[in-house]
Amino acid sequence: MPTRIALQTNLSNPRIAMKSGCIAGRPIPNGMQLKLTLVLVSFALVLSPKSSSAETHLKIRQLTPKVSYGSTPLTATEFNLLKAKGFNTIISVDGVAPNLNFSEARSLDYVHLPIGYSGVDRQRALDLSKTVDAASERIYIHCHHGRHRAPVAAIIACAGNGSLPINKITEVLQTNPSVKRYEGLMESARSAELLSLETLQDHQIDPHRQEDLSITTFWMIELGQNADILFQTASQPRKFKPSSVVGLANRSLAVVEAFQELIRVNATSDDLYLQPLRAGLNTAEEIHQNLLELQATSGTDNRSERWQESIDLMIKLRNHCTSCHRDHR
Repeated sequence: MPTRIALQTNLSNPRIAMKSGCIAGRPIPNGMQLKLTLVLVSFALVLSPKSSSAETHLKIRQLTPKVSYGSTPLTATEFNLLKAKGFNTIISVDGVAPNLNFSEARSLDYVHLPIGYSGVDRQRALDLSKTVDAASERIYIHCHHGRHRAPVAAIIACAGNGSLPINKITEVLQTNPSVKRYEGLMESARSAELLSLETLQDHQIDPHRQEDLSITTFWMIELGQNADILFQTASQPRKFKPSSVVGLANRSLAVVEAFQELIRVNATSDDLYLQPLRAGLNTAEEIHQNLLELQATSGTDNRSERWQESIDLMIKLRNHCTSCHRDHR
């Protein structure tokens, strides 16, 4: 046992080992010292507490005593951390299916209730509120990065079951400035409502529920609903109105996010499938950037030109989507 302690001490500080010229009392030949130093440094990095992904990568923010939210737990260490902090239920609002192997091994309930960037409908709001209300212990709600969908889902769930006063929603949103980019999510949070006890009691949801819908289909629907607004605008071009650009910019951002999610959840697919998605993403990003610049442009002539460029890009994206559906459906 003393030998093991000495070895661990020297590994965590290889300079001490080399200065003493021994490890656990054994002399080190001079010719081996450089190689051994490199080995010891490598081991020291592995054994260092800073390598713990739980402390450095998992972002957890508390909303109420019962509910916290943040980024996706990815490693066994991160799941252990959630368990140690008293979380017994995890709600994923991300598109990617939950890691049930890690959660089941730790007796954690893992509920999959994905939401998009364009907002949360009433049915999903009920699902979230009911799940939070029915859970007996602490709950962790996560999306991918923990900055946009997760805080909104937590607000809606806690407002719905009464654990977050409605008049506190604005204050919580102010502590999550990243959400402001997504008008649909902002509106869903601002319009969150307190549900009656009868409504919560009558709403049924499986505590172990997993999304039945293919997640690719989920994001295709999200993409289609927002892209259709752009396509309708392109098919009925009209005189530029500043008031319409803000809404279109929000829609185009939701299209960008949907393309990014489709690429992420299909990362292992062949390039024949991914290439059209990447091309669509590039065009959607151009549209969004154009609309943002349009908002900031002063001068009618410049705006008219930028507006026409946006319309042309919307038509390009519509033709791309039509071609992609024909080839891959």
